[in-house]
Order: sequence, then C-alpha cells, then structure tokens
Amino acid sequence: MKAWAYRSYGPLDRLALIELPTPVPGPGQVQVRILAAAINRVDGVQRQGEFKALNPQTFPYIPGKDFSGVVTALGEGVDDLAVGDEVYGATFQLESGAFAETIAVDRNRVARKPKSLDHVAAASLPVALQTAWRGLVTYGELKRGERVLIHAGSGGVGSIAIQIAKELGATVIATTGSDNVSWVRELGADQVIDYRSQDFAKEVRDVDLVLDSIGGAVRRSSFSVLRPGGRLISINGTPNGAFALEQGLSIVARWALSLATFLDERAARKAGVTWRFLLNDGSGEELALLAEWIEGGRLKPIIDRVCDFDDGLEAFAYLEKGHARGKVVLKIQETSYVPA
Repeated sequence: MKAWAYRSYGPLDRLALIELPTPVPGPGQVQVRILAAAINRVDGVQRQGEFKALNPQTFPYIPGKDFSGVVTALGEGVDDLAVGDEVYGATFQLESGAFAETIAVDRNRVARKPKSLDHVAAASLPVALQTAWRGLVTYGELKRGERVLIHAGSGGVGSIAIQIAKELGATVIATTGSDNVSWVRELGADQVIDYRSQDFAKEVRDVDLVLDSIGGAVRRSSFSVLRPGGRLISINGTPNGAFALEQGLSIVARWALSLATFLDERAARKAGVTWRFLLNDGSGEELALLAEWIEGGRLKPIIDRVCDFDDGLEAFAYLEKGHARGKVVLKIQETSYVPA
C-alpha cells in the first residue's frame, strides 16, 4: 500500500510517500480501507520529536490520527461490524498511522460514520470531537452557566469546542486572529478576543474553565483569568510531571517534565487553580455518542482545505503555518466501494 511516512525525526522534508506492507488486523481489530484522513498539529509536533520520551517511534513511521473509510476485514473476536460498513475513527494517542491506503486499528477506536456526512467531512472530526469533549466535559467538567475560554477558536479543536460548549449552555469566550473574529462569533462564541490587537489576560476575568491548545506563555497567562478554584485543560505544549506519572513514565521523565513546567505550576498555585495536560485517548463509544449530535444538526464539521493524497507535503506545510480555519483533509481514495 502507499503511505506517507518518515524514517527519522526532523523537518517536513523527512516525510515521503512510500510503499509499505498492507497491515493485517489482529484479534480485536478491524482493517479499514481509508478514503479520507485529516491532519492535526500533533502530527507535525510528533515528527519533530517532541514526544520522544512519551512514545519512541519505530521507523518508518506513518503519521495521522483522523480517518474515515470502509471495513475490509475483521480480526478475531469482532462481531459487531461487517465488511463494507462505513466507519470513522482515530488512532490511540501517539500510534501511527492514518495517512495510508489501509489501516488495522482496534475495534474500540472506530464507530459507524454519521450517515449525513461524506468521508471527507467525517475524517475531519474524530480527534477534534474527542479532544474537545474530553477537554470540556470528561476532565473539564463544564457545567451549564459556566464561563469557558477557548484558545485558537478557529482551529480544528477550537471550532468544535465552541459548538459543544454552547450546546452545553456555557458562556463562550474565544481567541482568534483578526481575519476570523466574525466567523468565530458566528460559530457561537459570545465574546471574541483578537489576539493580534488585544491581550486576553487584560480582557477576560473570572473564567471557570480554559481549554488551551497553544501552550507556552499563553498557558501560563491563562491561569490569571481563572476564578479561584478554576480549571485549565492543556492540549499543547509541554506536559507536566503529573501527566508523566499518569502515563507511567520513568522517574527521570517525570523529573524532567516537572522541571520544564515549573513556571506553569507556580503560576497555577499562585492563582489558586488546577490544570492538567490532555493527550487524546478517546474511544469509539464517544464517537458513536457524538454522531447522534451530528445527525441531529447540533455539530457541524469545519473544513479549511481538501487536498489529494499525493499532495500530502503541501497539505502539511499549509497546516503548519498555523492559520487554517478548521481542518485540512487528505482525500486518499474515491469514496465509492464495493466489497470483493
């Protein structure tokens, strides 16, 4: 099969379209003929070696999390899907690799594709849906009437998080660039901060929850806008020592991450708030639940650009510039399928 893969960590030029063996599903897995896959920021961060300590990779490595396609084979023990079923899903945390013609993935990572969406639209959703849901609900514990600040509101996660937060009855504040202020407001944000001309730390106060997809100085400044007892969920930047402990990493790794996030921890303590790092590990059950929201018109996919599979390098380069409005999707194969 054809796949985009890299043979070592490094810049974008390490990525190449190569031939690899077609994966065979093991027990509890399904083989999916991928028709579309979306690019996420974590794909580029991972290629650059940011998560070496968390998950050393075996090369060649196929990036890609989000995908949509058709089941072509079932592993032992899978009896609730059939060959020919249309599914969408995401690989687990830092696993490879949806930028390929075929994937073998655990059954609990996929759900039946929403019937109202084509494969391109469906492929744009899993990681953003799961990350936004876990950040806002599972770990953020967002409640009706609370105030939430969503950074990068025009991005893949942010644009979905705004929709979910409004459905949950929260007051939504979002940051974005000048060109997207009106559009983010149309998504449902009650207040939009233009980060190019406004300092959110001066504009926002008494927030119950922050969903941070930027990290670094933005994360550190965000603690000051939370009310005492508020929560921050970070999905980008350096994880903290607590995350390393949760992941079962070595003492050395825990010490290194604790040292790297010392300033963040100090800022959180000073503000009297809590924070945690979230690396998406959502399940097919969540995708099945949120598929009902999609079918009911409560959530809509946000797609910035669709590229052909052969144009993967250009698609990655575009996303890594950081100005995409929603998701960038690779159309891998034609969407018609007839089981053999």
